Amino acid sequence: GAIRAGVDGLLDAALSLKEDPTKVLALRAALRRMTYEEAAEIVQTSPLAEEPDAVYVARRCAAQGDVARTDAVASSWPSSQRCLAARVEARGNSGDVRGAMELAEAGEPIYPVVANAAMRALALTGDAAGARELLQRLPETAVDRGTYLLAMRAHKCDVDGCLALFRACEPATGEPVDEKLVAAALEALAEARRSGDAAELARDAARRGIGFG
Repeated sequence: GAIRAGVDGLLDAALSLKEDPTKVLALRAALRRMTYEEAAEIVQTSPLAEEPDAVYVARRCAAQGDVARTDAVASSWPSSQRCLAARVEARGNSGDVRGAMELAEAGEPIYPVVANAAMRALALTGDAAGARELLQRLPETAVDRGTYLLAMRAHKCDVDGCLALFRACEPATGEPVDEKLVAAALEALAEARRSGDAAELARDAARRGIGFG
């Protein structure tokens, strides 16, 4: 009751404040105190809602695999790539990997944030073959270090495929290897019980100044 009253109070404050920037901040504070269902309803109807609010709420809906609510929230911002990524992620989280792929690849151009949402769906199911195929289909401009990281996670049970992606990432993207990529490679090596290779990779990472903090 006290939390609900606090949320209602924030919403009332948002609507009554005279300064628009302050109204928006009050709305955002209220959204963060709501359930994702409540936030989805508010962000679709409030004249104060902006793209960051829709992205925030769409991602919360997507995390629950709630495709219908994610789509409804994102519909107000059809040009938002982050909203589109949330729609793709919702399908992946609901188990509809094919739907996630089709939605991600339906638009042109494909941006990394959308490609990564699609690759995340494949990583969730450990679909190594699907990850390789998606990586081959994506244009260079749609791929970044995060795409390779997610593809590596899809290869958790295929250590050689994971290491091949690890080695290919920097030449393909121009982005240096970071601690997340190294950690994914080490995890795959650990699963394969290749301790010698893991130790060598860790030493190489240390020489390159990549820490695990």
